Amino acid sequence: MKCVDVCSFFFFFFLFFFLMIRRPPRSTLFPYTTLFRSVDTNGFHSKPNAKYQKWSINSFGFRGKGITKEKPDDIIRVITIGASETFGLYESENMEFPAQIQTILDENKPNRYQVLNAAHAGMSIPRIIEYYKSWLKQFNADIIIYYPLLLTI
Repeated sequence: MKCVDVCSFFFFFFLFFFLMIRRPPRSTLFPYTTLFRSVDTNGFHSKPNAKYQKWSINSFGFRGKGITKEKPDDIIRVITIGASETFGLYESENMEFPAQIQTILDENKPNRYQVLNAAHAGMSIPRIIEYYKSWLKQFNADIIIYYPLLLTI
């Protein structure tokens, strides 16, 4: 190995190490424990009625406004499932794509659709399947939209 290669390796190694020790702890960047619980009888999901900065979780653990568990007869219920992109981790309130779907549907057929954002940051495909079986299926969705993140497989 050339001296330049060895020096470059150590430079980038120490630069990475220095940046990592200066970074705030993960819990201050995004307090997962504020919004999410790891596992209970309903699987991995958001804490009901949790609030943190721009995120509001309803009483059933979905991002967005409150709903009833029983689907009204005249409503088509859409459940969106996925990871942070679907949840809208980096989006302002009502700018996550499930909320935008709700807005578009309301413009075309007001009060006909109900879009639930049942996504959570870090949800893998097996976790989503279990979450549906243990919790989401009782909400009687007419349509389910799954936005996959291939890195969570």
